[in-house]
Amino acid sequence: MTCIINNGSVYNNDFQWKVCDHSKKIVLLGGTTMKAIELQNIPPKGYFYKDFGEILQGKCKTDRLEDIIGAVSEINHIQSNTPGKKVVVSVVQKDLKGNCINCNLWEIYGSKFLAYYNDPKNNGAIVILLTHAMVKDGQVSNAWSGSKLLINEDIPEIQDFMSKLPTNEQKEKSTQSAKSLSNWSGGSQYSPV
Repeated sequence: MTCIINNGSVYNNDFQWKVCDHSKKIVLLGGTTMKAIELQNIPPKGYFYKDFGEILQGKCKTDRLEDIIGAVSEINHIQSNTPGKKVVVSVVQKDLKGNCINCNLWEIYGSKFLAYYNDPKNNGAIVILLTHAMVKDGQVSNAWSGSKLLINEDIPEIQDFMSKLPTNEQKEKSTQSAKSLSNWSGGSQYSPV
């Protein structure tokens, strides 16, 4: 969607987390109005995936939010929503080169993953596309409300990634490690496969 924005402010892009490297950003204020318009020849949203190898080697900016895509190879840890604790699901994501990184999905993102995983209709590999992910110490996590989590969605990027997985991995559902089973208490349908 393309919009005309009135009464927005342009600031230097110097906040702690950045969506892009552009030097400026638009901030919407209380009096800001947006009107959708249709313009021809504007390409659809493009994702700019961060290479897992660069994340593992620390060759990325820690103040920039990144897009990532990978297949879930293991579920490391699940923390349920109990008093004083927030939902967090820690998974291992694997790229097409075989590089693996930890990905922490907090609150609604973790709950969305659990709902997908526990649905008996969902079999086979799980491919996650996470936009605006925070990168730190060789792992990623969702930005609190700025990320978008897509799980096996019917979009070209996920379908293309899925088609490049080895045939045996396309049919395998990721498993939960024994370590995470001992760290979680709750009513999920999780069980080691």
